Amino acid sequence: RLVTFHILPVGVDLRRIREQQGATQAAVAAKAGLNATYLSKIEREQVDPRTSTVADIARALGHEVLIVPRELVPTIRSLTERAGESPVPLISIDPD
Repeated sequence: RLVTFHILPVGVDLRRIREQQGATQAAVAAKAGLNATYLSKIEREQVDPRTSTVADIARALGHEVLIVPRELVPTIRSLTERAGESPVPLISIDPD
């Protein structure tokens, strides 16, 4: 059985995190091993990057990409809120 997943866009969240940190696209792109133009396209949702590329950008921003069972999302969100962290963008992967 083939399962197709729809991954919600992440570019806007990556841009928000980058801007909150005061980092430039050029700096983050260099740290992630990407071209700044490509990062710009990701942030503007003009391209659909590979999961590994999203992980590279997240790591360049001091974040990590995790895939967790849907039923754990409320628990993870609750833990980050209790720790006083700003809301963590949780990307939902929903089977079609």
